[in-house]
Amino acid sequence: MSHKDQFKKNPKIFIHPAYPIFMEGVFRYAKQQEIKIIFNEKVGDAVDLPKLRKKMGLIEISDNVAVLLISKASLPNEIADFGEFKNFLLGFSESYASPIIILQGYPKCLEGKDPKICLAIRGTFMKLFLDEGVGVLPTRSLLDTALCLRSVAKRVQIIDKPPSLARIKPKFPKLIDAQRFFLEGLMVSGPKTAINLSDNFESVFNVIKGIQESEVFFTKTGNPKGVIGPIEDIEGSSIKFVHQNKIMLFDEL
Repeated sequence: MSHKDQFKKNPKIFIHPAYPIFMEGVFRYAKQQEIKIIFNEKVGDAVDLPKLRKKMGLIEISDNVAVLLISKASLPNEIADFGEFKNFLLGFSESYASPIIILQGYPKCLEGKDPKICLAIRGTFMKLFLDEGVGVLPTRSLLDTALCLRSVAKRVQIIDKPPSLARIKPKFPKLIDAQRFFLEGLMVSGPKTAINLSDNFESVFNVIKGIQESEVFFTKTGNPKGVIGPIEDIEGSSIKFVHQNKIMLFDEL
């Protein structure tokens, strides 16, 4: 499969039209993250896809990079089914130069399964990671999965720039400087957004409360349309700002 088109601003993911139903939720969040979804029947030609195609989501990022999405429904329930599951994962790991597995909803995806199956599943993923060099990424939610896909696709297709995970803490001569530094650290934020927020709210607590009380509303097709609440009129804030910070601040760890 050849992906020779010139990638520009928005990353793309390539998916076979016969995808498992749980992928619908991933698509919804992927579109919110401005990921372009392209259906192509040649996706997976490098892998022998038997009936497991209906259980696992295979996504190609490039000719060499592919992501296999595994949900609770993808995992075997019986020892008798484990051999086929393991062989498929090993085949996937050998079919691409840079294979990645996203384990959707871990560790809850193992709840209710036989302890022997859980042990075998964990052992297989450890082998893939340690011996085969497969990237294994656990995600908590559909949004987490979409963000992972965007990060991988952007680095492969647009620019291979590792994310900055830390900021150097400067000295703060005034309290307002420390407060704005905190606000800059929010998702989809920066110096201008921090200044606008501090000018419109009396405290950092009120900013957090404003995010909590603001809601993103969507069109009938599921696309984000706008924001209702205390944040809606703040210059520099956006749908992504409210949506991503509500998840970061108020979702369960």
